[in-house]
Amino acid sequence: MKEDKLLQGELQGELFAWGYACLAVLGTVGMLERSLQSIEELYADKTKKQQIVFAPVQRQLGRDFLAAFHFEPAIDVTIVRTPEREASVVTYSLDKEASKKFLVDFVQRTGFVPYISLPRNFVEMTKSELILIEKSNYNMCTACAELLNVNDDKMFGAMRYANFLQMYNGVSFPESKRKALQRFGLRENLF
Repeated sequence: MKEDKLLQGELQGELFAWGYACLAVLGTVGMLERSLQSIEELYADKTKKQQIVFAPVQRQLGRDFLAAFHFEPAIDVTIVRTPEREASVVTYSLDKEASKKFLVDFVQRTGFVPYISLPRNFVEMTKSELILIEKSNYNMCTACAELLNVNDDKMFGAMRYANFLQMYNGVSFPESKRKALQRFGLRENLF
């Protein structure tokens, strides 16, 4: 785990970066004036195949939580915002550079202002989550990909998207699995 400068040039701030094998988790904390409910409309593109989908905003313990899923490449995104407008954005992907580009785009579209230094509690909380959950998720994903003889990127995308549909959109397991396998070009009877 290390902390890097978020972006070069005009966008300054700290970036939490953690990697495990091919998994890259990037995140930052800052201020976000815009409500989470208004973010989806900033990504609406009626002319192309939808590249990012959003779950309904959830209210959790005095904060708003927004899950999003970017398809090409697969990037699982979580955005949290408190009533005081403090917010965090965390991405999970097998493509670190694409995650950085997503964060740059997010900052530009939303007006998110990253803090110059990451709060210690954000780093510790994110690190704990990663060690406990994300290593296991990644290992399960790559084991399934190897066992089923499919591309790691596609399996990662399908598994993360199925989870996104179930956890944040209330889609049943069979339906989320079907939709995710179809979206990532994998056989529906794969597992």
